[in-house]
Amino acid sequence: MKKSSKQPQRRNPTRTTPHQPAIRLPQELILLIIEDRTDSLGDLMNASLVCRDWSRPAQSFIFARIYLRDADQCKKLAQKNPNLLSYVFHLSIIEHPEDGEYGHLGDLVSAKNGRDLSGGSDYLNQSEITDVLVPMLAQGSIRSLAICVSSWTNAVFSILGKFSGIERLRIDGAHALSA
Repeated sequence: MKKSSKQPQRRNPTRTTPHQPAIRLPQELILLIIEDRTDSLGDLMNASLVCRDWSRPAQSFIFARIYLRDADQCKKLAQKNPNLLSYVFHLSIIEHPEDGEYGHLGDLVSAKNGRDLSGGSDYLNQSEITDVLVPMLAQGSIRSLAICVSSWTNAVFSILGKFSGIERLRIDGAHALSA
C-alpha cells in the first residue's frame, strides 16, 4: 500500500470585515503640517508621497523657488514636468562662468538647500531655450525673478520682456545696461 502525502490546500485570506475608507484630514490641517516642515526639503519630499491630498501642497513648497543653470534643466522641467510650472513663484536664471571677471558671483548659494549656484553655462542665447521658457512664462505664477548672466544679449532682453506680473527683479552680473 502506497502512502500518499496530501497537504491541505491553502486558502487565500479573505477579509472578515468590510473595507473602511481612510479618515481624511481637513486640507487646513494638512497645510499646517506641511508649512511646519518647509525648512526640510527631505520632509517635504516625503510628505508629497503620502497621498494625493498631501502631494500638491508639498510640491507647491518644493518647487516655489527654482534655479536654472543650463539648457538641460530648462528642457527637463518644461518637458517632463510641465504640471510643476504653476508652483514656481521665484525663478533664478543663472548663466555665468565659475571664474573670470565675474568671480564675485561664484559665491552664489541657494538659500533653500545650500547648493553652489555658480558655473552656469551660456544657454539663454540658444533659440530653443526661449521656446522652452515660454510655457513657464505663460503660467503667470512667477512673481520674483533673479537673473545672473555674464553677457547681456538681445536673447536675454527678449526673455525678460516675456515675463509679466513680476513684482521683484534682481539682476546680477551686468556691469552696464543700455536702456
